[in-house]
Amino acid sequence: MEGPAKLLCYSVRFGCAGCRLVLLLSICLLLISLVGGSVQAESMLEQSASRLITALGEKGYHDTAIAVLDQLSRNEAVSDSFRQKIPLWRANERVAGIRETSDAEQRQRAYERAISDFKHILEGHHDLSVAAEAAFQLGMVFLDMGRLSRNQAAAVGKDLKEAQRFFLSAVDAFVGSRSGQTALSALEKELQHVEELIGEYRGRRVIAPDGRRELNQLEQSRERLRG
Repeated sequence: MEGPAKLLCYSVRFGCAGCRLVLLLSICLLLISLVGGSVQAESMLEQSASRLITALGEKGYHDTAIAVLDQLSRNEAVSDSFRQKIPLWRANERVAGIRETSDAEQRQRAYERAISDFKHILEGHHDLSVAAEAAFQLGMVFLDMGRLSRNQAAAVGKDLKEAQRFFLSAVDAFVGSRSGQTALSALEKELQHVEELIGEYRGRRVIAPDGRRELNQLEQSRERLRG
């Protein structure tokens, strides 16, 4: 409790933007410390944590975001579905952090690790939304490596074969024939799954209020996937 309490006290010393971020961090850490096993509390914790991770990433506090994710992964109040997304979010934060450094060798090593992380997620994950995001991020890392390799080759007068290989790998990750999951195939599978669930609801003669809310959420998800 001491850490969150201190953050709440320190928040008054920041400007408006910093104050809001510190306050959000404090609330999330308090929830991590206090939340029990109830469904409602879990939902509150996860929603607060998602907003916190987004805010930290936008402000460039990627190491802090990773630390929060590590703490969440050990919290019993976090649901399995939320916990399964943590490796993807950690990998995203690591990549976002390394993009801000000017050390080319450090970036290359980090990109190679990120490729391994995203491939591991794709090979072992059955959640279609996570697979789609991992495949997309994998493609973006290949693009980053392609640009890095192209710049290095131009600086020393080398050919661009390695850069071209990375760019082709990016295309494969997005829509290509690479074995395993691609961003496009994952999105198509998720859309198909959502369509099937909507069809099941539409086939019922009577839809309970909870079912109606679920149907509305599915229809919203379908629109996002189509967009």
